[in-house]
Amino acid sequence: MASDGRLAPPHTFTEAVYTKASSFLQGQPLTAGEEMGGFKFYFFILIAIITCEMANMGYGRMLGALIAQTFDDWVSLTVLACFAGYSIMIYMLRYLVIGLGLIRAAKRYHQKMLDKVVNAKVLFFDTNSVGQVLNRFANDIGVMDKFIPIGITDILVVFAFLITIIITVGIVNPILLAPLLGALLAAIVLIVLIYPSIEKSKIKK
Repeated sequence: MASDGRLAPPHTFTEAVYTKASSFLQGQPLTAGEEMGGFKFYFFILIAIITCEMANMGYGRMLGALIAQTFDDWVSLTVLACFAGYSIMIYMLRYLVIGLGLIRAAKRYHQKMLDKVVNAKVLFFDTNSVGQVLNRFANDIGVMDKFIPIGITDILVVFAFLITIIITVGIVNPILLAPLLGALLAAIVLIVLIYPSIEKSKIKK
């Protein structure tokens, strides 16, 4: 919003929304989680995603056992059917939880924005038409509604997938976790060394 109470030009306002969405996805994922339901949301969704990935891995291993004739065919087929049915239900549950959480967060964010508009100074309403305000609110703010769900879903799925791989490797052959620990330690050292420079560059900008 401009200093005289008018809305910023369309390109400036849209760029600001894109910047807000980008910084939100990069630096404030916990804020989204709090709006979606807090710790309970994170707990249930991570459990759902991890069990999805484990079901996929179990299905693949049992399919290999069926090909190798490790068990009787009826045993392998029964287990495969159970994995398939479980995967369908858990995938539906996963996206249901994510969808409900995103809807809850969107309602809260839109309510906060609406409260700011309603509580704005009289000058704001004198210099901006109702149609202009509604157009900006519906179209430009909608950018966040498009990007935040995609970003949050990708973050949760990739994070849970990595955890699932680590758990699976630790169960099958724990010695393979040694290179991972080394890479993790190296990443921590790099972050500690590079982070001060990143903060200085942000201050200069």
